[in-house]
Amino acid sequence: MKIKTIDFIKNNLFTLLYVGCSLIIELLAVLITSQKLFIAHPWMFFTVLVAGILILSAIRSQKIRLIVSSSFLILHAVICLVCVVVYTRTAGSVFDFAMLYLIGDGMGTVDSIKPNFWFLFPVILIVSAYVVVGARIHKKLPKLARSRFFETATLFFLCFTLVLQGVISYGINSKKEDYVQSILYRKAENNYTYQGVLGNFVSQLYKGAFYNTVDLGDTDELNSFIYDGYTTPTAPVSAAGYNTVFILCESFEWFSFISDTEKYPKGIDASESVLRELFPNLYGFYDSSYVMTNYYAREKTDVVENHSLLGCYPDDLYINYNTTKNAYPFSVTNVLNSLYNVKSNYYHDGVGNFYNRSNFFKDGIGFNDVITTEQLVEKSGESGIFTDYTNLGEKNLDSEMFELCKEEMFPTDRRFNTHITTITMHGQYTERENLKPYYDLLDEKGVCPAPEDNDPDKEYKNYLRTYVAAALDFEKALGIMNEYLIANNLYDNTMVVLFADHNAYYHDLTNYVKDIPENKSLENYTELYRLPFMIRVGNNQGEVIDKFTCSTDILPTVYDLLGIKYFNNMFFGHSVFSVIESVLYSRVYKEFIASKVYFYSLNNIIYKAPDADEAYMYQIVDLSTELIVKLEHINRVFYNDFFKGIRGDTFTETLVAIN
Repeated sequence: MKIKTIDFIKNNLFTLLYVGCSLIIELLAVLITSQKLFIAHPWMFFTVLVAGILILSAIRSQKIRLIVSSSFLILHAVICLVCVVVYTRTAGSVFDFAMLYLIGDGMGTVDSIKPNFWFLFPVILIVSAYVVVGARIHKKLPKLARSRFFETATLFFLCFTLVLQGVISYGINSKKEDYVQSILYRKAENNYTYQGVLGNFVSQLYKGAFYNTVDLGDTDELNSFIYDGYTTPTAPVSAAGYNTVFILCESFEWFSFISDTEKYPKGIDASESVLRELFPNLYGFYDSSYVMTNYYAREKTDVVENHSLLGCYPDDLYINYNTTKNAYPFSVTNVLNSLYNVKSNYYHDGVGNFYNRSNFFKDGIGFNDVITTEQLVEKSGESGIFTDYTNLGEKNLDSEMFELCKEEMFPTDRRFNTHITTITMHGQYTERENLKPYYDLLDEKGVCPAPEDNDPDKEYKNYLRTYVAAALDFEKALGIMNEYLIANNLYDNTMVVLFADHNAYYHDLTNYVKDIPENKSLENYTELYRLPFMIRVGNNQGEVIDKFTCSTDILPTVYDLLGIKYFNNMFFGHSVFSVIESVLYSRVYKEFIASKVYFYSLNNIIYKAPDADEAYMYQIVDLSTELIVKLEHINRVFYNDFFKGIRGDTFTETLVAIN
């Protein structure tokens, strides 16, 4: 028996080592992403592993078996490395099929993304050792005899494994009849402890190939749902007839210009008077605006951008790529054009093909003009007002974009709706040459000084220093806008909506400044996603609004202020002036956030505040159920281009009629 066991090991050494190495790679990736060393439902991973075992068993040459198994391990390692980097560098994004559309965008930033060395070094060691040792011993291993019966049996079991893989995929990915139940009461966490990294990857490939559709269903029912009720005004002031300016400030945090040792213990250490001297325009905006102190955003830039343009977003799609040719009569650009013949333009000091903005925003959303870095460079010409720093590995300057385009952004001869996405405050936060004047200004005021070489927090303090310097450039851009609006008598009839898309997650800067470790069960973990949202309505005096608000509340609030009635069920959020409190459901991260609770599902609650009593939880169930019902209908709208043709005309006619 002992001899047979030894012979079996020698004959199948590469297969056995492959299984061991693959398990180590997989569990290491799961541990790094989820801090857990297990896979709750490893069946998809096991089918991939068994398929690899069967393929290797069918190969009767030890040398070829080494080459093929090494290739399998390298492919497995690369898939895991990519998923680990995406997860750790984007604050928890689990790979889904739609991310394949973002490959081009990802490659555009790959030079600025650090690999995860905790994963990379052990995996390189494992794979290298496997290849080196295998190359030395493969000639010493027994030659393998061919057997027609064995080969036939192997082929049969391989086919059976692939069929089983398809069955497992169907069970995971097929659309559930009860959509609310499948989303709101699911038991799985949105991390790699559910299927593992490789298991999730293969499952998502199946999903993209076979299950990435949503049936239109009963069109009469969908029509009835869309038009079932519209809003009544709740805003304390009227901005009817005002110009509108939306500024999505990437990675904008309160600690970019505010010192608060309780909320931001490792943030700016300076007096308010000094910071008001540094940031007069941001503080002026803060003092005169409606300030949403409990605004949360937990998405990537493109999703929040579309929240502010559409008020909703489908599940399992990236609409900038998947539905670019859809009709969007409900976008804010098309609504303002239909009601008041307002033209809309979009400006961004990043490249236009990132998130496919240049195409989608014109063809889909309905902007009259989309101005990005390429057009900014052309407009600047010999004036030198705008410089493209992207080729130098730095972010462009918001102030240069505002200075170059202020006359077009804020025209004096017509009512305008201008959307601006800034980029200077977005990571990376390594030192930048084009921020040198702002570093000097910080040194002059004694704010965020360069740390000593022996400071244990030197790296993070330098990141914060660059971040605050970048905020000073946005401060300058805000000043350029204010001066132009005042000089051209536009200030009093222009509403400016300033909000963040996500936190400063690059280099874990937000975690550092707010002193929050990567432990979602902590009471203050949601503080990571509490960000700025302010609306200045001409020269009206604003107020502090401390109820829970989120990125889906932006557009309903703007419509409320403009006096525009809109269809409730087309929007996930509510006006911040409404008594109704929203629940945030993240399309990217598959998490729910409310004022007192943070959960993957109602069966998987991450954190619940002590005062979240039974009555409050019943309210959350009702609000979350309403949100998911809306999501199910919005999926049908997006997947099937519901408003194409006559249905879009009907939407516009009905909208005009109620206004």
